[in-house]
Amino acid sequence: MATAVPQDQLIILDGLLEYAARVVLGASSNFMFEEKLFEKRQARELSVEELCALDEETQLASLGDALEDGSLHPYRWAYVPHYYGSTFYNFPTPLACCLVWDCTRSTRQNQNRSKRATTSCFP
Repeated sequence: MATAVPQDQLIILDGLLEYAARVVLGASSNFMFEEKLFEKRQARELSVEELCALDEETQLASLGDALEDGSLHPYRWAYVPHYYGSTFYNFPTPLACCLVWDCTRSTRQNQNRSKRATTSCFP
């Protein structure tokens, strides 16, 4: 990124921010779905219609008006295999993303400090 021209830096940054938003917001919606699914499945199995409604409800609760009309996929829950395990999958995903971003930021700040210190010691 440091060697890219300013216009390319903006494009790269836009892509990174879009990815981070998708991970955090998507995982938030998925986590809410998992939480409600696991709770309801303790009592009984859910019908296809109930799963579709639950997934739509949690996507709308998490993403709200950020969703484009018609962008909800009624069977999204069907192609996400980790919904059918016994533990939560989605909570660690945004947490890991945030930790990686913070570690990267800290590393870059430390590298910049080291460069400044070396430059000031050796004119």
